[in-house]
Amino acid sequence: MVDSLRRCNLDLQMSLENVSLKYNEEIEKRNNINKEIILVKGIAESVETKLNHLEAIRTEIVSNCVLMKERSCALNTLYSQLESAVSQRCQRLVDNTDILERKLREQEAIKSSLEEQIILRDRALEILEEEKNNVADQLQLNYGHFQREIDRVSTENAEIRATAELYSEENQTFKLKLSESDDLITHLQRDITELRLNAQLKDKLLEESELKMRDLEDNLKNKTDALDRAESLVANQESKLAHAERVKSATEDHLHQIQETLENLKNQRADESESLNQRLCSLRTRINTLSELTLKREEIHQRIYFDASAIKDKIKLTEELREIDRQNLKRQAGEIEDLRKLVSTLSEENNGLKVLKGKLETDLKDVKIEYELLQNKLQKLEQNNHNMSSEMRRLEEENSMHIEEKSKLARQLVEVQAVVEKAEEESAEAKLQNQTLINELDSYKSQLVKAKEESSELHECSKHMEDHLKEKERELQKLSARINILGKEADEASLKIGQMCQSISDLTLQLEYARQELSVEKMKQKGLQEQLARKDKERNDLLERSETQWREKLQDIQNEKQQVESDLKDSAEKIKSLQLTIDSKKTETSRGNKKLEKKIADTLSQLEKYREQIKDMNNEKKELCKTLNGREKEIIKLQEDAKQRKEHCEEIAEEKKVIFGQLEQAKLENEKKQKAVDDLTLELNRLKKIEQEYKEFQHQIYANSPPASTQLPAEIGVRVTQTPKSPALSVRLNSLSLLKTPQTTPRSILKQPGSARKRRRVFFAPQPDDTDEDQSPLASTEVDFSKEGIQEAILIVSPQYPTTPKPQTRQIQSPDKTSNIRKTPRKKEPKFNESKGAKQAGKGSVEWFECDRLFGVGVED
Repeated sequence: MVDSLRRCNLDLQMSLENVSLKYNEEIEKRNNINKEIILVKGIAESVETKLNHLEAIRTEIVSNCVLMKERSCALNTLYSQLESAVSQRCQRLVDNTDILERKLREQEAIKSSLEEQIILRDRALEILEEEKNNVADQLQLNYGHFQREIDRVSTENAEIRATAELYSEENQTFKLKLSESDDLITHLQRDITELRLNAQLKDKLLEESELKMRDLEDNLKNKTDALDRAESLVANQESKLAHAERVKSATEDHLHQIQETLENLKNQRADESESLNQRLCSLRTRINTLSELTLKREEIHQRIYFDASAIKDKIKLTEELREIDRQNLKRQAGEIEDLRKLVSTLSEENNGLKVLKGKLETDLKDVKIEYELLQNKLQKLEQNNHNMSSEMRRLEEENSMHIEEKSKLARQLVEVQAVVEKAEEESAEAKLQNQTLINELDSYKSQLVKAKEESSELHECSKHMEDHLKEKERELQKLSARINILGKEADEASLKIGQMCQSISDLTLQLEYARQELSVEKMKQKGLQEQLARKDKERNDLLERSETQWREKLQDIQNEKQQVESDLKDSAEKIKSLQLTIDSKKTETSRGNKKLEKKIADTLSQLEKYREQIKDMNNEKKELCKTLNGREKEIIKLQEDAKQRKEHCEEIAEEKKVIFGQLEQAKLENEKKQKAVDDLTLELNRLKKIEQEYKEFQHQIYANSPPASTQLPAEIGVRVTQTPKSPALSVRLNSLSLLKTPQTTPRSILKQPGSARKRRRVFFAPQPDDTDEDQSPLASTEVDFSKEGIQEAILIVSPQYPTTPKPQTRQIQSPDKTSNIRKTPRKKEPKFNESKGAKQAGKGSVEWFECDRLFGVGVED
């Protein structure tokens, strides 16, 4: 008994210790649960703060909605202002484009008329060029004829000079021969006088010899006959000498006629002096021979008286002299005939020169006629140039008008650009506002989503709000999508506006380029006009110079004609005067030679002047050809400029077409934007209505809602109002089951007074398999108040019995239960059975108290 009591006491002590331990553990657990409750209260407070924050967010949303409305109103006003401004600008642009089209049509008509006039002028210029070419060809032909005639005249002059030189040479030879013949005649006269003296001496000697040499008369008869023959020969020689004197006079007459021709050929005497000196040397040799012959004759005359042989030699010598005289006379006759031929050729050449002068006069008349025609053509060209200058002035005035119109258009474009820039700035500000609003809407959306989640946990009415909010979210999404679309359209519109601005800037640049081109063309036209004026002046100067030169040449030719006629008259008079007196002619010939030398020098100087004039004419001809080529090039350049202008006008017309197409596209885009703005206004009105409905609903909720403590739903109210009696709250309320405990209290406790059999209902939460022992549910401070968490947290009563794990505790070796300390009635059984029952009771108590799971709040029966 004592042992059993002891055992019972030990068991009681052990059980008390176990109970105390379990009690302490439960106290700790309850403290932990209190801590968790405090945490839950903090979470609830945080939830309340979040709700307050949500309410503040809602108020901010309302204020933002008001601001959105105000901004939408401002945007509507801006859109309306922009639409009005854009419509006005479009109308202005359309009006300006219409005005520009009209002006362009007028310009095109003017341009077409100008092109026709240019074509007509080109044709007239071509005709004038053809006429110029014909005139130039005629001038070239005439100039060629003149050059040929000048060359022919120069060749004839050269030939005349050559013939004159030949005549001068022959004249000199004749003069030398005449001087030689004079010398011979003087010698012959001396010889004759000597012969006469000798004859007288002979007569005297004969008379003396007749007395002395009568014996020798027979022997000397033959000699006397020979002497008679010699005397007859001498008489014949004297007659021949008289005839020679006559011929000499005739030759002198011819020489006087030729002197005028010979005077022109004195320039070449110096070259022929050497030949003449040689001839003089030869003549001197001949004279020496003749002197020797005379000496021989004297010796013969002296020897006549001595030897008949000497007489015969003298006769031979006289015969030789006669032959020499005959040869000289023949030579003189041939030379005289040559001189006559030369005189005839010179007369023929003079006649040819007269004929050439007549031809030249006729050519000059023709040239004067052509010159008058050219002057008429030049006057016509000047008139055409004057008309062209007047037309150019008119075109310049029109260009100035166009430039003013373009400047006005540029100003209007600048104004349009300013308005467009303002619109772009306003659109950028609107975009920024839209972006801020979109960001705010996104933040509001996120906040609304959170509010929806929290409101779904707080109240069932939030479902209706969620539905409304979902609808609103959808509408907001639609609105955001529409806003994005509108933003994209606004971006596209801004891009198109930028493209329009770029096109406008391109047009302004093109206008500036056109202005620059017009200014360049004006400068070119001014330069061309100045060049034309200069060329006209040069042309007039050249024509005046050519006229003066032609007049001077005509005057020079007339003066030369008069001089030639006067020279011919003077030559005739001189010939007559020379025929009268040779001595006076000799003196006059010297003077005439000087005059002729002067005239020859004058003629040579005139020829040099003519050559210089010919060179000047050639240079002028080259300059005229250059000027004609330059004008042709200028005409070609003008034609190219006209073509470029045509192309430029065509490009401008194409650009205008493109601009009109862009304007039409801009109009269509503006219409689309107006439609989009109308849609936006409708959507904004719809949003305003939704916001009003939401405000009314919110007001109704705030007005009709009771305190928050009374609005707890049944699902949450059970959990919130629970007391920390069971370990159920220590674990998340997932798949909990309400179970009956199979354990019973020990009999020793139940047998005590005041004790009764009790059954306890305990919530046993099964331990999750995935979580570890370290991850305790107390570590999580946040509570999942979402709809899914609430649905999972609903208590589900199921008959599943949890399996409590066996405690891993040491078994204390206790003595056998032999004593019953409390002396309660007990059933006596064998020891073996009692020990087993005690062990089983002890194990059950340990299993009930020593569970590793946390206790939750339980419901006791």
